[in-house]
Amino acid sequence: MGTATSFQAASQQARSGVTRPCSSPKTSDGYIRGYDMWQGDWSDEGIVSASEYSSSGATCMWQRILVAEGAPKTNGILFSNADIDGHFGPNTTHATKWLQWKYGLVDSPSKADGRVGPNTFSKADDKLVKTGGSTTPGSTVTFSFKGWRSSTTMLRDGQGKYLFSAGDSGTKAASYNSNPCD
Repeated sequence: MGTATSFQAASQQARSGVTRPCSSPKTSDGYIRGYDMWQGDWSDEGIVSASEYSSSGATCMWQRILVAEGAPKTNGILFSNADIDGHFGPNTTHATKWLQWKYGLVDSPSKADGRVGPNTFSKADDKLVKTGGSTTPGSTVTFSFKGWRSSTTMLRDGQGKYLFSAGDSGTKAASYNSNPCD
């Protein structure tokens, strides 16, 4: 693919509203993070997909969102807590495409790319409801992610790192570089 063709493909992808052509520097922080006011915290995150940070805490957190949103797996059965393993495989890709369609980012699931980029993260973070804590630097903020099917608890710790409820295992960090759900 020539340079002009690569640029045109990246520009088309950016206009599609699903992902941006370049990964965000946020992934270099190692965690999904936010600071100060919480609205829009996820709009500048990197990409999580079958080929980018595919085994990670960020994928675990995304899978929690898929459960809360009632997203279907490839066999049509809804994502469940038993499916949360932190691996961005075919079921996570399928459910992500469905959610990108439900979020209005594409006209049909077949047109979605199945990658969780800044635009998909941004639509998801619109569903965070602050339930406690403070946005004062160094403080912890508690959220409820209000999906179509259920809710799930998330925290932003005093360092700005997002953590998600892992049931009986407590909370886990939404890390790009390790998978606490293995």
